Amino acid sequence: MSCHTKNKEIQEPVQQSDDTAVTPADTGYLIGMDIPEYRYTDLSRQFIANHDRSMGYHQNLLDSFEESGHGKESGRPEYFGGSYINEDGNFVILIKGNIADYRQEFEERVKGEDFILKQTDVSYAELHRIKDKIGIYMSTDRQNNEVARNIISIVLDEKNSRIEVGLEDLSPEAIQQFEENVIDSPYIQFVAGEYIELV
Repeated sequence: MSCHTKNKEIQEPVQQSDDTAVTPADTGYLIGMDIPEYRYTDLSRQFIANHDRSMGYHQNLLDSFEESGHGKESGRPEYFGGSYINEDGNFVILIKGNIADYRQEFEERVKGEDFILKQTDVSYAELHRIKDKIGIYMSTDRQNNEVARNIISIVLDEKNSRIEVGLEDLSPEAIQQFEENVIDSPYIQFVAGEYIELV
C-alpha cells in the first residue's frame, strides 16, 4: 500500500530568488549536482548562492553524524527524518518530533542558521531499515523467487519520507504478494519499474 502524509513546515528567514539570471555558460561548476530541473535553464544568482550554502550545510551535517557516532545511514538519530535541497536551493531538514526541540542542535550540526525544518512522522533510520529489508529479500534466492524477481529498484526518497519500490508487475495482485512476503508498510510507494538494457 502507499500513503502520503503532509509534512508540517516552520518557515525560516531564508533567502528567496531574485531576477538576476545566470546563463548556462556561467554554471559549469553546477554540473553533477542534484538539480536536474534547472540544469538546462537559466539560474538566478540567488539560487546558486542558496544551493552552494546548502551543499556546505549537507556536508557539515554528514560530518557531525560521523563525529557523534551516527555515521551509518541506518544508525542516524531516531529524530532525524532526512534532508534535501528544495526548489529555491535552500536546505531542508526533516524532524520526527517537536521541531523546536532540535533547532539549536541542527544549527550546531550544519554550522549555520539559514535552513528550513519540517516535521515528518518517520525517521531516516526507520526508512533505511525498510530499504535494507527489501534489499536482502530481493537478493536472496532471486532465481527461484517470483516475488523477489518482480522487484526492480529500491529508492529512499528523503523529500517525501518514502521508500519507492519499482515493480515490473505493478498489478494489485503483485503488490499484495509483496506485502505478504516482504513487508507491509505505509511508507512504501510502488511505481512501475523497468530493466535497463545495456547496449
